[in-house]
Amino acid sequence: MKKIKRNFLWLLVIVLSYGIFYQNINAQCVVCTPAPPGWICTNGQQGGEACSIDGITCTYISPCVGCQGNDCPETLSKSEPCKLTKGNKTSIYISNDIIKEIGTINPHAAIALISIRNLPPLSYNEGKINVAKIDLTIEDVENHLVSPLESYDYLNGLKVKVSESFTRNVSPVVYDFYLEDLPVENKYILRLNQYDASAKDVSLFSLEIDLITEEATNVTKADETKKLTSALWRIK
Repeated sequence: MKKIKRNFLWLLVIVLSYGIFYQNINAQCVVCTPAPPGWICTNGQQGGEACSIDGITCTYISPCVGCQGNDCPETLSKSEPCKLTKGNKTSIYISNDIIKEIGTINPHAAIALISIRNLPPLSYNEGKINVAKIDLTIEDVENHLVSPLESYDYLNGLKVKVSESFTRNVSPVVYDFYLEDLPVENKYILRLNQYDASAKDVSLFSLEIDLITEEATNVTKADETKKLTSALWRIK
């Protein structure tokens, strides 16, 4: 009985470590911090308005700074302060088929797209995704496309790999993403870019996904969520 209870509690810990969302209501920045055994969201001078942890990834949206005026370092003084963006919410759905196709080419990018898909409806058009730098294959991508309850053994092993990576101070793979509205073409484009950490203008990987809008029904204007669904994708 004790063993069953212990296994249940460990499963609960693993499940709860996936899909954690944090938003600083004091309009301060939240940042992704690697802290073995996994990611945590902490306050910082430069980060985003909200942060989401999904096991191997940590994502923040609406990049900004948590300081103003003389409190800001000179390098951040002209950046946009955190203000908790309001407006129509966005929900992005990227199909399993597209994620798997991308996963055969770049598993880390596919995992990053799953992180975007898992974000709750919020007001944003850009963000940054940190993916723990561990060996990944298409099998890892497929395991992320099922519920945590269905992939308990896999997530258990993944948690160990992520913890070991952070303990060795291995820098994560970082992606910037941006959502562009193209009203003339009646679509949106999601752009995902990985840059060289030592040269921000050097792109290591870049892709685009065309998104179409689903018509919202039975919602008030205040509750309206912009639902976007993937159509086509391409590597740039």
